[in-house]
Amino acid sequence: SPMNFEYFCEIFERFLNSHQDKIKKMVHSIYDFNEDKYICELDVYSFIKIFEEDNPEFFMSVYLEDILKIIT
Repeated sequence: SPMNFEYFCEIFERFLNSHQDKIKKMVHSIYDFNEDKYICELDVYSFIKIFEEDNPEFFMSVYLEDILKIIT
């Protein structure tokens, strides 16, 4: 049966507290898009791009701002 939001949060919090190392490894593998064992700029770029697909203007403004910081 479906869980309400509060119950889900309670269960998820217990799960997180009991498996922190496994969860950290899992999250790292999710963010490591190019599977090089590191979270690099390309991974961050990929992450932002996926989550801002419906808002390309925001994505480009953040991306261009970062490029300007890098080259200046």
